[in-house]
Amino acid sequence: MPRPGARILLSLLLLAPWGGLFAAEAKPLLFGLFPNLSPRILVTTYQPMRDYLEAELGRPVELVTAANFETFSRHILAKEYDLMVAAPHLARLGQLDADYHLLAHYRQPIQAWVVVSADSEIRDLRGLTGKRVAIPDKLAIMSSLGTEMLAKAGLQVDRHYQMYEAKSHNNAALSVLNRQADAAVIGSIPFQQLTKEVRDRLRVIDKSKPVPSQYFAVSGKLSGQERAQIARALLRFADTSGGKAFIERYGMLGIVAAKQDELKGMDAQAEQVRQWLEETPSP
Repeated sequence: MPRPGARILLSLLLLAPWGGLFAAEAKPLLFGLFPNLSPRILVTTYQPMRDYLEAELGRPVELVTAANFETFSRHILAKEYDLMVAAPHLARLGQLDADYHLLAHYRQPIQAWVVVSADSEIRDLRGLTGKRVAIPDKLAIMSSLGTEMLAKAGLQVDRHYQMYEAKSHNNAALSVLNRQADAAVIGSIPFQQLTKEVRDRLRVIDKSKPVPSQYFAVSGKLSGQERAQIARALLRFADTSGGKAFIERYGMLGIVAAKQDELKGMDAQAEQVRQWLEETPSP
């Protein structure tokens, strides 16, 4: 079980209670949610999937996340999640170092988008010279892509612009609206998960190259039969009315089965996270 205080339990934010629906001996499946958004938004987003998995698997599913990307990454390495949805480089880290098995991924590739306030005079990346740019988290692949985009535009952090770590994608977006930052780097999928009111107040000024989307991976601690059952349920979810609404709402384009070798291209990014965690004392 995740260490007390190290994970954020989301039970108080669930839209409907589920206690007592299953036999007392049924062990909850811990579903780790990549903390790219606030816990409340994550619960709202994944509640339909959680409900479907509970019904299909016949066991309670507990949504859990972490306070930040670092803690989430350490939970992966400690094998604390039975099932997780994570950015591709963290899914690869789990696969290489913690015996996670790739199950599926969202069909829609993801991009880093650089956004400014809708009423901002900034029109392109060069306009960020001397400005403050928010990023989701130092370990986020979107942050890495955003930094690359700015470098290609001739802008180096601390020399041409200041970087502000907002801790999540929605915090990065809100920091622009709250005037804490002049621009933000945010993932294309997290952008779609923001409320329409927030999206309408932002304007995209540039987009990165596409990279693989978020992946679902299951712990090797589960039996092969359990892993296969979860994989089938995830893929069937996309064909349900709730799943179709989920996919359309967040622009996922679908959920497709993953091959175990398809994230080899993320090895360098996984190594960067691994090295950072080794060099940084655990909180």
